[in-house]
Amino acid sequence: MVTLRGLAPADWGKEAVPGWTVRDLAAHILGDFYGRLARDRDGHQEGPAFAAGETLESFIHRINQEWVDAYRRVSPSALADTLDLVGGQVARFSRPPISTPRRWGCPGPGPTRRRCGWTAPATSPSSGLTASRSATPSARTPTPTRDS
Repeated sequence: MVTLRGLAPADWGKEAVPGWTVRDLAAHILGDFYGRLARDRDGHQEGPAFAAGETLESFIHRINQEWVDAYRRVSPSALADTLDLVGGQVARFSRPPISTPRRWGCPGPGPTRRRCGWTAPATSPSSGLTASRSATPSARTPTPTRDS
């Protein structure tokens, strides 16, 4: 956010990726954030539908461009403010609670495989990679530490 807030007005119009300006990309990210909160946090199921004969790729490109086009009426400052607000909500929603089991070196999918025997650190999340063992540790997986 510091980078966006530090941009000169002309910088918002510079190309960030082929076909999209910095402003377009920021609007696209905001659209992704809103979609994630609506679907995953709030269980909201309404939204754009596929057009007749439209492929998934075309559908994604179309709805992304619709979002970018709609946000062209919003000032860069307001866009940055909204991105900061909604991005903070996504970060809070996405951050697992400290008691959520972690997966470091466990076989299989998902960060919550209990059979590996790893749990989140009992200290703060900023404590690095130090992990504690649960009551049923896996003998074949070493304890990850900040030094390894």
